Amino acid sequence: MVSLKIMLLSAVSWLQPEPQGAADLVLRGGKVLTVDAKDTIASAVAVIGNRIAAVGTDEEISRWIGPRTEVVELSGRALLPGFIDAHTHIDGTAENEHFRVQIQVPPLSGPEEILAKLKARASELPKGSWIVGQGTYAQPMPERADLDREFPDHPVLLRWSAHDFLINRRAAEASGITKDTPNPEGGTIERGPDGDPLILRETATGSRRFRRRAMARCGTPSGSRSTICSSRRA
Repeated sequence: MVSLKIMLLSAVSWLQPEPQGAADLVLRGGKVLTVDAKDTIASAVAVIGNRIAAVGTDEEISRWIGPRTEVVELSGRALLPGFIDAHTHIDGTAENEHFRVQIQVPPLSGPEEILAKLKARASELPKGSWIVGQGTYAQPMPERADLDREFPDHPVLLRWSAHDFLINRRAAEASGITKDTPNPEGGTIERGPDGDPLILRETATGSRRFRRRAMARCGTPSGSRSTICSSRRA
């Protein structure tokens, strides 16, 4: 994909007006996805200022090229109108929807319903498989003791967000986080009265050792972003 100055532009329909002076920018030789009512695919675009002046074939748009026009050769690449991303984390959203147990409160009523959904997932997986639940900011979660009691054979990780994870004892063991593990720079490991790690915050959630050991136990290739062994959606 080519972003360039096109990120400033809005969605367009098929435009082939007569040139009103030379374009500031021409992008040509690509697959221009116009996103018009007919899903037209053009090959070139002419831009004046921050507005799309014309869309068409390379030959049609060549009329807009002047001595000072910047010409970008797309070489077959795709070109889209500009989009504004409202902090959606598209890849993370896809991973969340397809690989994690949905435990948001609401619509769930609280910790008891969360435990029920996690137990349903555990019944589908072999012992030792990771169970990852996706919640939302500041929502209620089960107590650590509940996770240890209900899931003695599964590492369990519950996410408030990408910044805060609640883990059970098996998850701490599988990831090598102990009472003696120091807080990483920029993060904290919240601990219980006995010193056991309970909650990972900020950079502690992205610990290389945590991810690597979790992946190894899960059977997921090292470096993968998914920390769950089942692709079933819950």
